[in-house]
Amino acid sequence: LGKAVCVSELIANKVFSLGIDPNPRVIPYGVSMPTETAVWGARFRVVYSGRLVERQKRIGLVVQALIQACQADSNVIATILGDGPEKKKCEAAVVMAGLKDRITFTGRVAPEQVRKELLDSQAILLMSDFEGLPVALLEAMSAGVVPVVRSIDSGIPELVKREVTGLLVDDSPTTAANSLLRLADDRSLW
Repeated sequence: LGKAVCVSELIANKVFSLGIDPNPRVIPYGVSMPTETAVWGARFRVVYSGRLVERQKRIGLVVQALIQACQADSNVIATILGDGPEKKKCEAAVVMAGLKDRITFTGRVAPEQVRKELLDSQAILLMSDFEGLPVALLEAMSAGVVPVVRSIDSGIPELVKREVTGLLVDDSPTTAANSLLRLADDRSLW
């Protein structure tokens, strides 16, 4: 058809540089805007929403970061939304850390339930190796949930401006946990 439509400027630039289309269009994904937004609570709740897989999503890094954050601050709790082949391994790591009452797994949930879970959270953690523009990130940000996300070549840095609209981290679970703890300890930063 002769026209490339991309979800981010980064992808559009790659399409242009590869000679696929001299004028690619950028149309980011859209999500429904909830009528409510997340609020600061007595407990600081972190959510992960997505497939429970190592390839791309790096769920092992997510779980390690959540364990470290929960061990460092008794007010931090977490919910992992989604299912996948790594679920049992992740649950076992949480049980071994003695945190099964503070890091919970929902399995696959309906979109309405995802919105409800987001509204009950203060932060979302994503540690993906590669993405275009994660819908989970858009849904969370639309609900007022602060992203702590890995800084990768993707549409993520187009949405998450360091220390302004969220926190960008490297691939270290400790760095991610420390960023979550910063948010949990600083309501004005959140």
